[in-house]
Amino acid sequence: MQKTIIVCGYGQGISDAVANKFGGEGSHVALVATSADKLDKAPGALQARGVKAAAFPIDLSDPHAAKGLVKRMTDQLGPVTAIHWNAYAHLAGDVMAADATALRTVFEVSVTSLVLTVQKALAYLKGSKGGVLGTNAAGRQAPVALGLPSESHVTPPGAISVPRRGRVSRGRDSVRQHRE
Repeated sequence: MQKTIIVCGYGQGISDAVANKFGGEGSHVALVATSADKLDKAPGALQARGVKAAAFPIDLSDPHAAKGLVKRMTDQLGPVTAIHWNAYAHLAGDVMAADATALRTVFEVSVTSLVLTVQKALAYLKGSKGGVLGTNAAGRQAPVALGLPSESHVTPPGAISVPRRGRVSRGRDSVRQHRE
């Protein structure tokens, strides 16, 4: 089965490294960013290395746009086998002083659009035993913005945070919590 990754929140940092890594291992690569300028040369650089790649300029703060992403990408590159979520709406300043519009935008990008994208790709992800890699800054910045030490309550990408007394194991179709 051909593998295809959606790289959401594409830029020159970690998302570029993920695109190159997966592309280098034979995956088709869909690059997604709000700014068409960020996407201008990236597909061509991947294609020069023999990777099938395409750019999708989409505003991920718009949940309706995110819902259509999987269909557009699948029509062009094939079924989704992985999603890399690096999209984040930067919130300037103190979260406790932010207005509702700024908070809503951060939530729409970091949570709503991510969940809608995964929902649309879920059948493909399950069928290919694929997954989601989350690397956006939302989780790293929240404790600091709330005045907590930077290491408190930070969950590594792809992990699930649980109460101190519990540990999580992944079952075949569910996540179960066990008491220690």
